[in-house]
This record gives sequence, C-alpha cells and structure tokens, in this order.
Amino acid sequence: MSDKEADLEAYRQAFQSLRHYSSLRFTLLTAYIVISGALLTLAVPAKRGTLQFILAFAAGDLIAVSFGLTELRIDQILTFYAQKIRHLGDLLDMSDKASEIPARSGLYRSTHLLTLLIYFGSVLMWIIVACV
Repeated sequence: MSDKEADLEAYRQAFQSLRHYSSLRFTLLTAYIVISGALLTLAVPAKRGTLQFILAFAAGDLIAVSFGLTELRIDQILTFYAQKIRHLGDLLDMSDKASEIPARSGLYRSTHLLTLLIYFGSVLMWIIVACV
C-alpha cells in the first residue's frame, strides 16, 4: 500500500470515527435520560435517609458526573478527528470543497453547552431532591 493509499484510508477512517462519535453523543444522552428517570422514580417515593433513597441519590449523582465527563471527552475526540481530516485532506491535495467539514458554529457550541448543562444540572437536581 502506497503512502497516498494509506493516507486516503486514514481519511476515510477519520470520517467514520467522526460520524460514530457524533452519533454516540446523542445515544448516550438518551440512555442517560432513561437511567436518570428510573433512578428518580426509585428515589421520590422513598423516605429520605433510607437505603433505597441513598443509593438512588448516589447513583444519580455519579451517573450524571460520569456522563458529563464522557461528553467532554467525546468533544475532544471530535475536535481531534476534525483536525485530522483537514490535515489529511491537505496531504492528499484534495480541494477545499472535497475535504471540507462543517465549521463549528455558535449554535453547535450552544448545543454542546446545553448537553453539559443537562448532565451537571442533574447533579444539582439530585442535591435538591436530597435536601427537600
């Protein structure tokens, strides 16, 4: 395999990885909402201080933080693959149109921040549920 063929394959793989992690971000959000909802339905009817309440509270906070940190990592990976695609496009002498990926807009940044707000806002929700 020549260097150009290897670079082209790396380019294809980088695009596939970009698609995968973009899709994973929203799949995780869906899973998080289901898990968090189930934990909340366990915690709300339980009396504060019972084992059921404490376990649901601890799991809810832990899962919210874990999913939030995973979101941050996915964003780093997406940035990495976007840069790799641009670099490989230049190495392959592709036109700007052929190697172009959508630029991050203010709306994207807002979506990313809103997703983080869901996770870290859930931590706050669990704390409020524990205190009320």
